[in-house]
Amino acid sequence: MEINRHRTQGSFIRKHSLSLALFAVFVIQCIIVWYSGYADWRSDQITHKNDVAIWPGYAVYFVYQMSVSIVADTYGALLLVLFAKWFYEKGSPESNDDKASLKGE
Repeated sequence: MEINRHRTQGSFIRKHSLSLALFAVFVIQCIIVWYSGYADWRSDQITHKNDVAIWPGYAVYFVYQMSVSIVADTYGALLLVLFAKWFYEKGSPESNDDKASLKGE
């Protein structure tokens, strides 16, 4: 009986596979941004004769850049979802659109 219950509910990996995949992509992107951004930040610091210490200088810069990126990506995803929802639902049986206005009458 335990096996049947497990199959009907699904495994943890099966239930959360998309979340885990997105989290893995996020971690990989963070690593790429950390290493690729450090060279640019370091050259800017040297040009302006500033300290090139990773902590707290680059760590603060990294968190700032990732925050800006996350906000921009989240805003873009939100717009995509809202517009897709609006276009998909416009004229659907669930919406309260006037049938005549949709046909152009």
